Amino acid sequence: MKLHQPVSGNHPENPNRIQRIYDKLKEDGLVGKCRRLKSRKGKQEEVALLHERSLLDLMASLSDQTKDDLDNMSSSYNSIYFCPQTNESALHAVGSLLQVGR
Repeated sequence: MKLHQPVSGNHPENPNRIQRIYDKLKEDGLVGKCRRLKSRKGKQEEVALLHERSLLDLMASLSDQTKDDLDNMSSSYNSIYFCPQTNESALHAVGSLLQVGR
């Protein structure tokens, strides 16, 4: 998830906030009390159960977009941003979530 960085400027939804949360949990001795699950990359078929094919195609195209294209696409939304690693990060988030349910 650390690869999912804004391509320009700062955005509140960035991986640094997750790192800070993790660091605080570790500092407070809580990480050692948690069970770590191995993450996995989600499959396109799993994502397609909830999302339309057009969204999957858009996400897959992000790694080939220019910085300006990514900025323009991001400006269409209120609270998200796109970067070349967005699709990979999203697939890992899906796969990790599904691991929790096992």
